[in-house]
Amino acid sequence: MEILFWKHKCSNPQFAKIYLRITVDGKRAELGSTNIEINIDDWDATNKQVKRTDPHYTFKNEQLSSMKTDLMAIYNDFLRKKKPFTVQQIKFCYENQDEPTFIQGFDKWLLEVQNDPKRTHGTYVTYKNVREKVLGYLIKKNKHLMYFQDFELSDLLNYRMYLESEAGFADSTIRKHTKTIMQVTRWGRLHKLVPEDNLFGYRVPMEKEKPLINLNQEQFEKLVNHKFKNKSVQEVADVFIVYCRTGFHYQDLKNIKEEYQKAIVKGIDGKEWIYWERIKTQIFAKVPFFKEVDDIITKYGGWENLPIKSNQKMNAWLKVMAAELDFPEKLSVKSGRKTLSDWLLNERGWQKESVRVLLGLKTDKSLDAYAKTDERRVASLENYFSILIYNRIHSCFGWIFHVY
Repeated sequence: MEILFWKHKCSNPQFAKIYLRITVDGKRAELGSTNIEINIDDWDATNKQVKRTDPHYTFKNEQLSSMKTDLMAIYNDFLRKKKPFTVQQIKFCYENQDEPTFIQGFDKWLLEVQNDPKRTHGTYVTYKNVREKVLGYLIKKNKHLMYFQDFELSDLLNYRMYLESEAGFADSTIRKHTKTIMQVTRWGRLHKLVPEDNLFGYRVPMEKEKPLINLNQEQFEKLVNHKFKNKSVQEVADVFIVYCRTGFHYQDLKNIKEEYQKAIVKGIDGKEWIYWERIKTQIFAKVPFFKEVDDIITKYGGWENLPIKSNQKMNAWLKVMAAELDFPEKLSVKSGRKTLSDWLLNERGWQKESVRVLLGLKTDKSLDAYAKTDERRVASLENYFSILIYNRIHSCFGWIFHVY
C-alpha cells in the first residue's frame, strides 16, 4: 500500500493544507484533508513532511506519522485475514475507527424499527427474538465482538446450519431469520456502518415442500356436528370453526372481536361482510359471512363474547380436540386458514384471485403456502360446466322437451 501526503492550496495563497491519499493494487482512495495547515513554503515535497522552518513541525510530523501508522495497521489486519479486500474498505475502516460490532449494528437497526410508525410492536418483538438468537450463536462461537463488516456469507450459512441441526428450527423459521439478517446488513450499507453489504446477491433458498395440515370437508362437517363434553374443548372447537370460515390469523381475529362494529360492513351484495386490514400485509381481507360463522356468533351472543384464548392455549387444546375426533395431531390455528383456502379452491372451485382477495394476500404465489389445487377442483369445474351447458341447451331448445 502506498500512502501519499501532499500540500493543497487554501483560499489564502500563503497557506496550504496537507491532504492524504492511499493506493492499493493501482486503485486510489482520497482521504481528503488531514486538517494540518502550514505555510506554503514549509512543505518538503521530497520527504513528504513539514520542514523545520515551521515552529510546530515536530507536532505536525508526529500527526502525519500517526496517520500512516493507523493506515498500515488496518492494511496489515486485512492481510492477516487472507481474504480479498479493496482500498475503499481500508478507507472506510480508517474513517470509522469506532467501528460497531455486528450486534451493535443490529441494535441500531432494531431501534429504527421500534421508532418506525409503520412497523407494529409484534414485528419489533419478532426481530428482537432473531437478534437474541443470533447473539447466542455468536457467543457460542466466540464471535460476539465481531465487527459489523466482518460478518460474511460464510457466517450466515453457518448460522443457518446451526438453526437446522442444533436448534431444530423449521425451514420457514430459518428463512425468516435469514431475511432479517439480510435486512440488517443492507441497512448497514445504506447508513454507512459498513463499506459494502457482504450478503448482497445471496438468494435465500425456498422452503422445503411440506404437507399442508388442514381439514377436508368431511372432517370439517364432523367438527361442526360434534358436541364435546369438556367446555374448554368445545369453546376451542367453536373458535376454530370461525378460523376455518374467515381465514384470519390469531391477532387479526382478536382485534376484530374488540372492534367488530368497525369490521362488519354491508358488502356489494347487500349482505354483511368482514372488512379488515390484516396486520401482516396491511391489505384488507374481504370475507363474506359464511353460515358456520353466523351460527357461532349467534351461539355466543355476539362477537364481543367469542371465547378467543391465547395462541398457545388454543394450539394446546386443539391437540385434545384432534385426538377426540381422530384429526391430524399437528392441527394448529394456522390450519384454519389453510382449511378455508382448500375449501374455496377445491370444493367450491373459486379462482385464486378471489381467494387472495378474501385472505388479504399480496400475490397468488403467497396463496400456495395455504392450499394447492387438486383433482377436486377439476371435478367441481366439470360439474359446473356440465350444468352450464345443460342450462344453455335447455334455454334454446326447451320447447322440444316440452312438446314431447
